[in-house]
Amino acid sequence: TVLTADRTLTLSTSGVYSGSKFTVVRSAAATGAFNLTISGKVLAAGTWADFIYDTSLGAWLNVRSGSL
Repeated sequence: TVLTADRTLTLSTSGVYSGSKFTVVRSAAATGAFNLTISGKVLAAGTWADFIYDTSLGAWLNVRSGSL
């Protein structure tokens, strides 16, 4: 899907247990000159990020990220 503006992805905290994992990949073929932001982590085309949920903080934490 072409990003036509900066977008924010919100990971739900409802019913999530500590240690839950989520990976987001934005392939190098992604079109649109805009960013995708998840829990404060900005993903440009050709990047990925892993998130783990921490119940003590009530938040998803970016634990790893990189280029494809």
